[in-house]
Amino acid sequence: MERKQQVKKIVEDLQDAVPRRSGKMQSAMDDLSMSMFGHRQYDETKTGKPICVFCGTAIDVDNFKDELSRKEFRISGICQRCQDETFG
Repeated sequence: MERKQQVKKIVEDLQDAVPRRSGKMQSAMDDLSMSMFGHRQYDETKTGKPICVFCGTAIDVDNFKDELSRKEFRISGICQRCQDETFG
């Protein structure tokens, strides 16, 4: 895959992974995440990828086992591993 296609795929993956919230709502979610976990869900300065609010690892949107898990990430910011540990 050539570089331009790789970049396009990364951008599309990030757009799919990052929750679509209003600016005020995202700011409130970031503040809550910072106070509870010490980092925001999407911290471009650290990884350039969305990160799990529980464990802080970078999220690869292709690693979710199904669409329901991907939706849960968009809502809560929790990675697949943490979802499995939390919800069973």
